[in-house]
Amino acid sequence: MISPKGHRVAFEYEDLHPSALKFDKGELLRGLMELCENAGVDMRFGHTAKYGKDDGKNITMQIRGENGEYDIEAKKLIIAEGVGSRLTKVFGLNDGRRFFGTPLICNYTLEGTHDIPHNSWIQYYGDVYHPFTEIMVGESSESEDALEFTVGGVNDMKPDMFFEKLRTESPLAPNLKDAKLIKKMACSVKSYVSLLKPYKGNVLSIGDSAAHIEVIN
Repeated sequence: MISPKGHRVAFEYEDLHPSALKFDKGELLRGLMELCENAGVDMRFGHTAKYGKDDGKNITMQIRGENGEYDIEAKKLIIAEGVGSRLTKVFGLNDGRRFFGTPLICNYTLEGTHDIPHNSWIQYYGDVYHPFTEIMVGESSESEDALEFTVGGVNDMKPDMFFEKLRTESPLAPNLKDAKLIKKMACSVKSYVSLLKPYKGNVLSIGDSAAHIEVIN
């Protein structure tokens, strides 16, 4: 973490081995898919879980696919739907759960930065970087030189506005003066507090749908 005055707070082991790893998510998903297929898992692509209910003994899920809607019954349900947390709401896991809002997130991939460490995950805090959240900088799989800058915003204060200020007015401006934008991705997420109890009856919520603040990916 980097403070507004440039003080660095590092979390490292004495032998300097890494405390986190970043890798290509697409490759991870392909590998997991192959493992599931080899284990005989029924993989259904292009399907959406619309609704479900738990009668105490079984789970019934209403599924929409290419050939219309149909029901699936199961003994247990694991919800791993990401930060949307729609099914967690359907099954009552969001009852009483604090909702922070729906921030806008942009991820900017840059090449040609100066004096910003690679193989690190850095967070810049303070009004000189962003008025209400941190700027996150991490390694990119796009190239050996690329870094990813994650910037948040809201409807009337878009991430692009803060990113432009970061490049031209912040203490990082000298580090970014020759940088080239090679990729930009954006999303909007519903931000909930982490679930203290991520299960109810026969339903378990995992990953981002249960605690996306704890599982930044």
